[in-house]
Amino acid sequence: MAAGLEGGGLGVPRTGKAALTIFLIAIRWQVIRNRQRGLRWSFIVNHAGCSLATAHEWLANFQRHGSPWNDDAIHNRQADAARFNAQFLRALDSLVRAHPEIF
Repeated sequence: MAAGLEGGGLGVPRTGKAALTIFLIAIRWQVIRNRQRGLRWSFIVNHAGCSLATAHEWLANFQRHGSPWNDDAIHNRQADAARFNAQFLRALDSLVRAHPEIF
C-alpha cells in the first residue's frame, strides 16, 4: 500500500498532518448508525477515516437536535465561520464598498 494511505478508510488518506476535511453527510450518518448498533469507536473511526473527536461531535449533535450538523440550518456552508469574525466582516465590507464592480 502507498505510504500515507494506511488505515484511511473510504479512500481518505491519513497523512498525520492537520488538514481541513469536510465529510459527506452519508459518512456522518454512517458513523451515527454504526454507534447506535453498538460497534466500537475504534472500528467506526477507522472505517470512516475521521477522528474520534469528530465522531463524538457528530453523535452529540445528533442527540441534541437530530442532525449530525452543529447547526442544521447552515449545514456545511461554513457560514458560522465568518458570522462572528468582526474584523473579517469589516474588511470585506470595505472591499465591497471600495470596489463594487468586482462583486
